[in-house]
Amino acid sequence: MLSHGGAARRIGCVIGSCIGTCIMLFPATASAGRLIATGHDADHHCGRADAVAGAHEQCHFFQVAVNYVRAGAPDPTKPVLVLDRGALDVVSSLDRAFGPGLPRAVIDPRSPAFRAAPITTGLYSAVIIASSRGPANDPSPQDLNEFGSTPDSDAINVRAGDLRTFYGGGGGIYVNSGNTHGDDPTDPYYAFLPVTVRGSRVKSPFVLTDAGRALGMVDNDVVCCPTHNTIEPPADGSPFRTIDTDSLGRIVSVYAESQRFSGLGDHVRPRITALRVRPRRLKRGKALPKLGVNTGRRITFTLSEDATVTLKFERRTTGRRVGGKCRRTTSANRGRSKCTRYVASGTLKRDVNKGASSLRFQGRLSASKRLALGRYRISATAKDAAGNAQTHTRRKTFRLVKR
Repeated sequence: MLSHGGAARRIGCVIGSCIGTCIMLFPATASAGRLIATGHDADHHCGRADAVAGAHEQCHFFQVAVNYVRAGAPDPTKPVLVLDRGALDVVSSLDRAFGPGLPRAVIDPRSPAFRAAPITTGLYSAVIIASSRGPANDPSPQDLNEFGSTPDSDAINVRAGDLRTFYGGGGGIYVNSGNTHGDDPTDPYYAFLPVTVRGSRVKSPFVLTDAGRALGMVDNDVVCCPTHNTIEPPADGSPFRTIDTDSLGRIVSVYAESQRFSGLGDHVRPRITALRVRPRRLKRGKALPKLGVNTGRRITFTLSEDATVTLKFERRTTGRRVGGKCRRTTSANRGRSKCTRYVASGTLKRDVNKGASSLRFQGRLSASKRLALGRYRISATAKDAAGNAQTHTRRKTFRLVKR
């Protein structure tokens, strides 16, 4: 094992015959990076202690994945960079799948050493990222992150640019399971990758695809063990191929090869967070909406990437419950039970840069249109230049009053 505290020290460069054989099975394009992203925590199932139920399963899945991502590197015999901590499931899995001779450097991603550690194909053939923890009641937690926070994923996302450059130089990246920190599009575990996770958990049994078999996987690699995350289908023409799916056809694992990280396509959906209307009791005024105004009456939010943001305003009214829906009040339904109904009142659309934004807002949508006084619900969505749209609409309520 290699440790990192400056320059890494190489211990042992012996690679088993299986590795050489598997590399020959997957000839790579010159300087083509390789990626595997999965909802399986194969590192955990393979690497966990003997006393734990289900120990040492999915070692073959782990072995095939590591062989694939290393094989595209300029020098596949270079060590792998392991981003892991705690029980070091990835390290145990490497030893069980390959023996102790496979060279590796191990860095704790939340450590100061990782912030400045070089990630280049001159040093490494691939980067392997350990699985993230799940719910707090898990008796055998995975290695990265905490139950209520994500210090390791946050640190890895800071190095996203370096990881993309590494991939562009032919390096491989193998990303394991994000668990509860990767089961929603807004979660951070997979955030640096050009994939979008689905907002639903997996449902067994799992099915290996023909592409997965061509990669070298076998049925037991995917059906043996509990699994955690699913991925949105790749776009038409994408280099991504599906390894396996769950019982509902949702994608669990993908692999891809391309000469540039951007060649994988932009499939990351923008995310709006921290939506606020300040103050919630907002006095109507004459000023037009304007981005960059950080004082006074305004709408604030944070955007994960450059995107077009659409703000939709709906006025709260009283309707009548008819056929299970809240309908507009009419003479015919006036005797039905009351309900709250929101009526579309207008939209604002702006091109917004990544990060925190503030939009002056005094109830006017344009020079010729303003909102009537009353209670409102504002909905915020975002779409980036590649057409990726936010899947979860952010909503807040406010009241527009007379000046």
